[in-house]
Amino acid sequence: MSGNDSSDRVFFGSRQVQSEAITVVGMSLGASMEELRVVATGQHVYQVNTTTVPLLKRIFETEEPETSLTQDEADIFFLIDHSGSIYPSDFQDMKKFILEFINIFRIGPQHIRIGVAKYADLPELEFDLTTYSNQETLKTAVEEIGQEGGGTKTGKALEFMGPLFKRATVTRGHKVPEYLVVITDGESADKVKAPAEALRAQGVITYAIGTVSLLVYSGDLVESRHPPKKFGECLVKVYVPGDLLFLIDSSGSIHPDDYNKMKDFMKSIISTSFVGRNEVHVGVMQFSSRQKPEFSLIEHFTKNDMMVAVDGMTQMGGGTKTGAAISAVSQLFDPARGGRPDLPQRLVVITDGEAQDNVKAPAEELRAKRVLVYAIGVMKANTTQLLEISGSAERMYAERDFDALKALERQLSLDLCDPERGQKILCFQAMKGVHLFAVLSFLSQVEWT
Repeated sequence: MSGNDSSDRVFFGSRQVQSEAITVVGMSLGASMEELRVVATGQHVYQVNTTTVPLLKRIFETEEPETSLTQDEADIFFLIDHSGSIYPSDFQDMKKFILEFINIFRIGPQHIRIGVAKYADLPELEFDLTTYSNQETLKTAVEEIGQEGGGTKTGKALEFMGPLFKRATVTRGHKVPEYLVVITDGESADKVKAPAEALRAQGVITYAIGTVSLLVYSGDLVESRHPPKKFGECLVKVYVPGDLLFLIDSSGSIHPDDYNKMKDFMKSIISTSFVGRNEVHVGVMQFSSRQKPEFSLIEHFTKNDMMVAVDGMTQMGGGTKTGAAISAVSQLFDPARGGRPDLPQRLVVITDGEAQDNVKAPAEELRAKRVLVYAIGVMKANTTQLLEISGSAERMYAERDFDALKALERQLSLDLCDPERGQKILCFQAMKGVHLFAVLSFLSQVEWT
């Protein structure tokens, strides 16, 4: 029973409680009904009024605790990349991730069955779903998986998985939820979309885990051009279309070298976004005493074009009228200027000084349009104004110098895929004790609704 929205995240905690066969009833005294639906079991969400008590009495007299999460049946294959582009330490992290799953699930022929295949130039089966039927033997088998190196033929490996899932239905005797978890850090040397679509048509829910070189987009694996990276913190990203605008301080107080670091920061964020005409749109505006739109949300639809446009930006000089700039950039989110208000919209503001005008009112007007605002202050930026711009301490960053922007890239990328910020751009980290099957179920519901 709550009268206010939670100040922390509720999803993982609520799923842990429900995994213990506890029925959760959410009662609102003013809290968001949408948030309580995340917390509650099934449809047990109520606004407190005079009819609530007799209603709850009937529920508690007749309700049997729901135990579905502890009695789940599922077949899960892990497909892990062991090519030469994988750091040995990252390959060990992949295996640790699989071990985390095994520790959480109820393993058995009538419950959760797990198999592992690995691939480089060619795929090979390490062990099938029927090979091991308890946690200890499964963990030993995972720990013994070796890395051999080679190329990265992810598409061929996905094709290899189709017959394994068909055999799974035969060996179990009936159809259960089927999941494929692909763990990779490199760009595939062959096409992945067609074999991924074939798996989806077969009823297999597929996730890509690791860096954003391979992404899940609306249930499909799709190609993305990135150099290999280390096995990252953001383990699953599910991208849907959205609008992202950068508002960059170009005043005279910024050193030319620091101005270039801001440009590098924008390019890094763009490089990890799923850019496209029907996907993520990106735009940039500079400001000082005046505003200068560099490109709108509907001007460029490829990363290369955006990078070229950012590289071509020149510093304006002048004062720091941040409030006026927020009012101006707000218009770029409107449909008439190419914005898509029905999709997630985000603004990233970077400044190094104190605004010479009021920022609170224009920022509030922008957020009232459901735009999420991230405020990054560097050097002598006014933290009070940063909070007024973002509207939340969780979306405010105060850095000591422009070199710190490099370290902020990953943190901001993670924040931009935060499931608790009202966006369907999701990521999660493997955490000991979290019911990850519930997370997979949650992600599958988001993707296919």
